[in-house]
Amino acid sequence: MGYTACVKHLLDLRDELDREAEPLSLYFEDFRSLALELSDIEAGQYELDRTLQYLVVCEVGQKSKLAVMYLQSDGIGADHLEGGILGLRKMVEQEFTLPYSDERFRQLLEHPGVRFVSRSGDALVFRGRISAEELASLA
Repeated sequence: MGYTACVKHLLDLRDELDREAEPLSLYFEDFRSLALELSDIEAGQYELDRTLQYLVVCEVGQKSKLAVMYLQSDGIGADHLEGGILGLRKMVEQEFTLPYSDERFRQLLEHPGVRFVSRSGDALVFRGRISAEELASLA
């Protein structure tokens, strides 16, 4: 499920609504994250362990790239996620179409890996991360 096994410490520059709508746990496993503002990083108003390596994430990768420059100039080991969460989402999500049923619709709404579900005539269109086994069980 996770993006990489070696990512353990994430700095999330997204706003609270984005963090709630698309938690990092959709893409990463076994990690610790800290929400920070770019302005706080720029001003040096943060407390980070200098012995750790951080992956900085934002929506499209621009803020995180700038944040990494500030962090590295302060002696913090950091890299950014190229393309941000949007780029990662495009890499890992797929779009599916299945015949509509009320039960299938409810299952998809409750599935933690499904981000979007809509009805289009007699079909359900959904996007997300779902295994082949899970997809087969819905079909």
